[in-house]
Amino acid sequence: MKLEYTITSLLFAAGLGLSLAAVTPARADEVEITDGQVKIKGKNGEKVVVGNGKVVAKGASGSATVVADDEGDDDEAPTGKVITITGNAKKVKQACTAERSSFAISGNSNQVTLTGSCKKVVITGNANKVTLENVGVLMLTGNANRAEYQAGLDGGEPKITRTGNANVAEKIAPEDD
Repeated sequence: MKLEYTITSLLFAAGLGLSLAAVTPARADEVEITDGQVKIKGKNGEKVVVGNGKVVAKGASGSATVVADDEGDDDEAPTGKVITITGNAKKVKQACTAERSSFAISGNSNQVTLTGSCKKVVITGNANKVTLENVGVLMLTGNANRAEYQAGLDGGEPKITRTGNANVAEKIAPEDD
């Protein structure tokens, strides 16, 4: 299992409504890395354990376990490399390819453009704007994030999930070259 995949799983677990903000390495009381596992303990008893093909998250509002299943449905577990874009107020343009088909974008006030066909894009944070050509699965978590897409994969509509406040996913007309 690749670290990039576990980051996406952790973002997915956070999207289930858990209060995991206190369980980031910057706010952790303890970070332990042993035998292929990463354990992060927060100041208020929250914890996240990543390893052995799963992410277990326990927060103030509940808990969740996300199991990595590379043989499963693309909606559940992305295959290939997951590209992670993090930070604040960044302007980034990347291409989705067969090897780079899943993206995890986190932070605040980022402007990201993804060209080509993306299997899965996960957006977390606040006030991010992401423009996509084609996307299969689109997940928005946080507040006031905006994703604009031209089409779903294979001519269909993308699977879109929104958690948080004022997150918008909107289909737009293709740009003229």
